[in-house]
Amino acid sequence: MQGFGTDEGTLIATLSGRTNAQMMAIVDAYTTEIKRDLVKDIKDETSSDLEAALVALVTDTSAYDAMVLSKAMKGVGTNEAVLTEIFCTRSADDLKRTQVRYTQDYKSNLYQDMGGETSGKLEKLYKLCLGERAAGDEKLVDTHVQQLYNAGEGKIGTDEAKFVGIIAGFARPHVMKVADLYERKYGKSLAAVIKSEFSGELENALVTLVTPLGAYFAAKLRSAMSGAGTDEAALIRLLIINRDRCLRDMVVAYQQMYGKSLKSSVESEVGGHFRRVLVAVITNFD
Repeated sequence: MQGFGTDEGTLIATLSGRTNAQMMAIVDAYTTEIKRDLVKDIKDETSSDLEAALVALVTDTSAYDAMVLSKAMKGVGTNEAVLTEIFCTRSADDLKRTQVRYTQDYKSNLYQDMGGETSGKLEKLYKLCLGERAAGDEKLVDTHVQQLYNAGEGKIGTDEAKFVGIIAGFARPHVMKVADLYERKYGKSLAAVIKSEFSGELENALVTLVTPLGAYFAAKLRSAMSGAGTDEAALIRLLIINRDRCLRDMVVAYQQMYGKSLKSSVESEVGGHFRRVLVAVITNFD
């Protein structure tokens, strides 16, 4: 980045293969040894989608999630789909760090802000996700499967509170065991049951919680690259911010679900240095 012009290739090669923890160490060393702000330098030397992608690579994931959540709740209306994407896919530790960072960066309380933007059972679901979700155990799996059947397919109407309490109140590993046993026992996926019993963002949130992360993000990536135009911001959020969380699972699921590689899909949708960044991230973390 020194002198006239910018060596984008070296920037991309240097930044695209690092985990977020490694990148934070590099950012700190850059500040200490070079006496400069790496994020500011990148913003000064690049622009557009390349700038956004490189900045995402050198930003702490908790800070990035906090920023995305703040934007989703800012102004008129709330982007509940983004709230669901973060609240329903991040680990408990991830969400704890994000809540701390949100308070630091925006001088506000994420839990309270979310409560002011949502209501009803969706608000309850988000609050459960942000709290201490129970670990569950093998003995509870069969009990929860039966309770979910009785609350949905096994009765007229739907006991929505029971679905929310089990699916959002217990950690993902337990919920995935419940979903697996439900399908084996009743011949219908829990996601399909939710889709037939619920609607709107509550449906979306519950389905997200019972869907393997690789498959969930593969579908989100497909949506970001479908139709007229490409949602570059979504590609950055989905690929770069999740690169050392579950990108390998996303790559596998995408191939299985759509019969083509994620890499080839990205290559056909975006171009230039932005494409080089995304392809490098996929290649390095696949």
